[in-house]
Amino acid sequence: GAREAEEARRELLSLLGGHLEAVGDGLDLVRRRFAFCRSKLDSMRSELQEAKDIGLTDLAADLASAVAKFEDMQGEATRGLHGADAEMDRVGAVLAGELGNMPPEDEEAQRQHAELTVQLQRLRDTRAALTDAPDSTQ
Repeated sequence: GAREAEEARRELLSLLGGHLEAVGDGLDLVRRRFAFCRSKLDSMRSELQEAKDIGLTDLAADLASAVAKFEDMQGEATRGLHGADAEMDRVGAVLAGELGNMPPEDEEAQRQHAELTVQLQRLRDTRAALTDAPDSTQ
């Protein structure tokens, strides 16, 4: 009946909240990986150019290989962003679809829904900032 539907809505909202927290943790990890890779790449590219300039070809080859590995890591982090996009889209679809028309008498579910909508937008903003960061998707 109505009571079971109310409990099911609230449970689903709670699960979506936990899911969004996990997406946020994933985005934080991607942000940290971007920062780490960017820092290492800046340093390594400078060292690579210097090694080439002074004729240290063996060192330059090693550095070029290391640069390629860090560029690959950045690519993996970028793929992590695409996974986060898909998860946020799924949550957004549930909030707009099955949970889009909350009964007005279920104030708790209305509150949870509003909080999740704000949380989802914050995550989308965080994700957009990662895309806009310099060198984030090289």
